[in-house]
Amino acid sequence: MPVSRGYFRFGAEGLDKLLRGVLTSGTLVVIAGHPGSGKTSLASTMCYSNALEGHKCLYVSLQESKDKLFSNMRRLGLDLHGIEKKGLLHFVKFPLVADPETVLDVTQEMGDLVAKTKPKVLVLDTITPLLKAVNSNVKARAILQNFFAELPKIMNGIVVLLAEVPVTEEKIEAGDMEFVADVILVLRHKIERDLLIRDLEVRKARGAPVVLARVPFTIIEGKGINVYAPVVLEEIPTPRTVELAVSCRSLGKYLGYFQKGQIIYITYPPDARPVPVYLHFTSLAAVNNLRCLIVSYKSSPQELRGLMVKSLEDTGIKREVATELIDKHFIIKGINPVSMGSSQLGFWEIDLIKKVAPDAVIFHGVDIVANVEDPVQYRVGLLNQLLHLKNLGLLTVRMGSYGDRYYNWHALLADIVFKLRIYEEGNTLKYSLYLWKRGKLPVVLGLEELRRCHEEVAEALKKVLSIGGT
Repeated sequence: MPVSRGYFRFGAEGLDKLLRGVLTSGTLVVIAGHPGSGKTSLASTMCYSNALEGHKCLYVSLQESKDKLFSNMRRLGLDLHGIEKKGLLHFVKFPLVADPETVLDVTQEMGDLVAKTKPKVLVLDTITPLLKAVNSNVKARAILQNFFAELPKIMNGIVVLLAEVPVTEEKIEAGDMEFVADVILVLRHKIERDLLIRDLEVRKARGAPVVLARVPFTIIEGKGINVYAPVVLEEIPTPRTVELAVSCRSLGKYLGYFQKGQIIYITYPPDARPVPVYLHFTSLAAVNNLRCLIVSYKSSPQELRGLMVKSLEDTGIKREVATELIDKHFIIKGINPVSMGSSQLGFWEIDLIKKVAPDAVIFHGVDIVANVEDPVQYRVGLLNQLLHLKNLGLLTVRMGSYGDRYYNWHALLADIVFKLRIYEEGNTLKYSLYLWKRGKLPVVLGLEELRRCHEEVAEALKKVLSIGGT
């Protein structure tokens, strides 16, 4: 979507959403961070994305050569050569400076370049050598500060200054620029579970009602910078009024119906995972004509699909019919939850849901995720995610063992809880289902009721298949 006249973009959707309307003409931006934190990638993204909107970019480097920068950015999907050929990018490499006089020469030359090329976006990579060169010279420091404070106004555009933060420190080495900057972003990276985890701190953003001060981001080959701005709702959303039919009379008597926007928690012993539950999913989807997304943290799509087919075959439904039915109503994805950071996993899930646009989403193996994540971060992230899904009007089903330490938290967030109990009585295994719905007292269904329920669900599914002519 084109930006409005007088407005500019960061080029990363999540950041543009978080800081909507901040980059107006006359804005001075400071991007600070440790070496390798992504400063050059973000600045180049800003240069490139605004050039695509017709805003000419002047990129001044005191460090990297043109060939190296263009090559590195090409791997991120930024075709700097392309916009240069169109006259929308002008790259200049300045030599490093060592004294105040040289700094003033650089500002003069930069001013002449601005007058000549008339850019709307100027990137200086990096301002740190200039600041160090004038560190003890009060007059030169004041001139440098005034120059960059006024430059965006003269350009009627934006100026982006990169500043280095020493690896052993957190303090920005931007000197007086911190006081005159309109926007200050601090990029960080750390090692978490042997993974490189990045986050972006919004330290200053004039004119923006910033709710989130720190958000995760990634740098992906071919895709560039991805900033993940989570949705944080102030109010608890109301479930949608769309009612979903329940095929089991015992469940119907107690639940009445399922409702879009509800959160269902299905839990069972870690060493007794009930395959028949997949029959219930399939019947619910078929009877109500739902498009369902399953995200599994413990099984591959092939394994899970095989279990679902088997659950239908056990009721007498032919394999090819079962396969066709599952492929019609379900999209199955498997993800190793430790392959990415906890925040990244949550946003991967939300992005997937956005692409699939399902009526219901089923998270399979939530106990695994709960036991590998940071406790506080996991609980906060899960709450925000579930409220977001409720607001989208999705039926959300979460499956996992109640042997994990988060059973109480999972149950607290749910509107409906199904808890399968298996216990020994003599030499016989006994089954019962503990069932609770918000606003009602819990009930327990015995083995005979569960068998009848299973039969009723199977019959409802066969009826749908018969009517559909499958």
